[in-house]
Amino acid sequence: MDANEKHHIPPGERRIDSPSTPSLDILHGTMEIAGQMNIMARFLRLQGHRGMSLNYYPSYLNYPSDASLDIHNLTSAMAHRATSEITATAMANFSIFHFHFGSTLMPDHKDLLALQENDYPMFMHHWGSDVRRRSLATKNSPDIRLKPTDETFICRRLQFLGSRIKTAIVADVELYNYVCDFYEQVIFLPAFISMDSHPPASVSESGEKRSLRIVHAPTNQLYKGTDYIIEAVTEASKTCQIEYIQVENTNHAQARQIYASADLIIDQILSGGYGLFAIEAMAMGKPTICFVNDQMKNFYPQDLPLICADRHTLAATLKVLSKNPEMLTDIGAASRAYVMKYHAIENTGSRLIRAYQGDLTAERQKSASKIHPWLL
Repeated sequence: MDANEKHHIPPGERRIDSPSTPSLDILHGTMEIAGQMNIMARFLRLQGHRGMSLNYYPSYLNYPSDASLDIHNLTSAMAHRATSEITATAMANFSIFHFHFGSTLMPDHKDLLALQENDYPMFMHHWGSDVRRRSLATKNSPDIRLKPTDETFICRRLQFLGSRIKTAIVADVELYNYVCDFYEQVIFLPAFISMDSHPPASVSESGEKRSLRIVHAPTNQLYKGTDYIIEAVTEASKTCQIEYIQVENTNHAQARQIYASADLIIDQILSGGYGLFAIEAMAMGKPTICFVNDQMKNFYPQDLPLICADRHTLAATLKVLSKNPEMLTDIGAASRAYVMKYHAIENTGSRLIRAYQGDLTAERQKSASKIHPWLL
């Protein structure tokens, strides 16, 4: 975080200079969610700004980050000392702080008081299980399964974060409902993906006589409904040729190679909305199965190409697709086009910069527009 390296661009990145727009200094931290911090930081650098990702919780998924500290390997005293030093350095080098998943620069959140007192713009980006509460989730997705959570604790934490941070960022209306009562402002931003990192991968030709290769990659089997998926695949396999691959405990680069070989991806069949795995699969041109509830159907763009199925209809859906594989080619092409339009940071990243510049403050007033909030 050397101030002398303010405009350093890592090897392989080409900055697009924007002389008419003041340069921004943004730190993303401190929990990496499916590569989102790194994707946004890299985009900011390419736009002539200074963006940096700082990850305190590296995992087997091995998503890249600009800087990291494995806080789990430190004692409480060591973590406090290290993060206090990081906070002081960050405050001297960055002007905007974009936090993720309820995490901040210090595990006890003491950094927020210093940032607030010095009027640093801050954003808290919520992603799902950090705010999801069963009492609200089951209203729209009755079959959803969540790990036991203390809803009182979640609300207390949101109340605290909202008292220090004015603006929350969420991807969709489900997450909006969990956080809207705790922040002064809530902004919709899509989950981002870099299309140049996800080239299209072909599906099998309709004339090929082989098994339908299905890939499912649960980071949380309970939430994704993995047991029901296995049950449906087993049932469909009685009359259809199906190869099922379940990807777990595999780093992201290796997992992507497996995704590329799939004819069909299954994301989840219980929770009601699509996640980052589905976005990545669709970006690769992979037909993707996902349960979408009525609330989310009303929120998502109308050209959403997901194959909708739940635990009751999945087996029948797999049978139809296995017997009619020619359907998959067009769905795959539509899937990549959808991601290109709504999730490619190359096309939608300007909203991120506008959020930092305070240009999205009228989000709720614009909600009546026919233009999807990801594109406003």
